[in-house]
Amino acid sequence: MDQYEAQIQRIKARYPPSLERLARISLVRQRQHRAEQQVAQQAQAARVARQLQFRANRPRVTR
Repeated sequence: MDQYEAQIQRIKARYPPSLERLARISLVRQRQHRAEQQVAQQAQAARVARQLQFRANRPRVTR
């Protein structure tokens, strides 16, 4: 949250009050998008791990 506050301070310094709200909204959207991507990545990693586990536990076919 500390980094978020720093970004807000930068926004306040850079933009006039009329644009500050838009800048804040875009910042929040950015954070949301990053969080969603992280969740998707973790889900993908979990799927891959499950698949590998399944393959590792499959009984070997002997001929």
